[in-house]
Amino acid sequence: MKKIKIIFDNHTETLLDEDETNLEEYLKLVSSLISSGNVNIIQTTTGENLIVRPSKVLAIKVSEYKTEEKKIETPEDTVTD
Repeated sequence: MKKIKIIFDNHTETLLDEDETNLEEYLKLVSSLISSGNVNIIQTTTGENLIVRPSKVLAIKVSEYKTEEKKIETPEDTVTD
């Protein structure tokens, strides 16, 4: 899973994407958004959509995001004589 932080002048948007592409290739795709002069729509596999104007973006940070599975503890029955 990827965590994408898009930093604008006055706020930051954070998106999560379950794309399995390796980080290097993913960064190339994301960097093409900034080099484009057009308004772009970022659509993630988690269903989030964001319309971005590249001239308003200061930076984009992409990192691997690990979701921790919560361990569910179930009580064990103890039998004693």
